[in-house]
Amino acid sequence: MVVIWEDMVDKKYPVRVFSTTDRYAGTFEVLDPADHSKVLFTKPVGVSYGAPFGPDAADVSDWQNAACEFVDKYEENNG
Repeated sequence: MVVIWEDMVDKKYPVRVFSTTDRYAGTFEVLDPADHSKVLFTKPVGVSYGAPFGPDAADVSDWQNAACEFVDKYEENNG
């Protein structure tokens, strides 16, 4: 799998999207800030246009929103 997008939430939580065997699908992950090998959250996501030159702006916006929602809930529950 190839990383097609990655970012950080709150300068703390690594977030990334991998391509899958279906070029219009990916796997979204939020990683543990203390142990980047530990996945806190994962879900399948769509990838518009197959991302041959990078992800579509609408996809990135959706992924950023999903990351922020997860991190907000995670922080609320795990302080």
